Amino acid sequence: MSKTNGSHATADFDLHGIAGIRLVDATSADVAAVARQLGPLRSELAREPDLVIRFIDRLPLPSPIRYIGVDDAGFAGDAFLVLRSKHKAQARVQIPLAQVGVQPAEIVCEHGLPAVPLLIAMINLVALSKGVLPMHAAAFSYQGQGILTTGWSKGGKTETLLAFMA
Repeated sequence: MSKTNGSHATADFDLHGIAGIRLVDATSADVAAVARQLGPLRSELAREPDLVIRFIDRLPLPSPIRYIGVDDAGFAGDAFLVLRSKHKAQARVQIPLAQVGVQPAEIVCEHGLPAVPLLIAMINLVALSKGVLPMHAAAFSYQGQGILTTGWSKGGKTETLLAFMA
């Protein structure tokens, strides 16, 4: 962790210079949850982050909330709220959708989530705003030619790579 303030810390993640993510007031469990989503990308940022994820004990919900789905998400005023996380765990996350990919955005999450909802989608928007196309893909070389296979999860990309290795 970068800087600590009691049991809370600031931690940075750098996605190959494309997207910078900073966690603020995160516990070690919060940092671990984000690290599970992003992989080994912990690195001090030498620039301002594209996404700031601020962790708090309790996110006060504005009212009235207009729900989208049954307790999954909603909005109130200009606040978009995600109320479910990974494995349908109860969550309270506020996402400034109008800022993501346009300017540095601050996502506010409650401590203890198993994952930050929509984090990968927000990182993809940041990458797109910088002229980088995020792809779910596998790439390899075969007989001097570069091959890129794209597709959905469980779509056979790795199997294609393995077939070329045989």
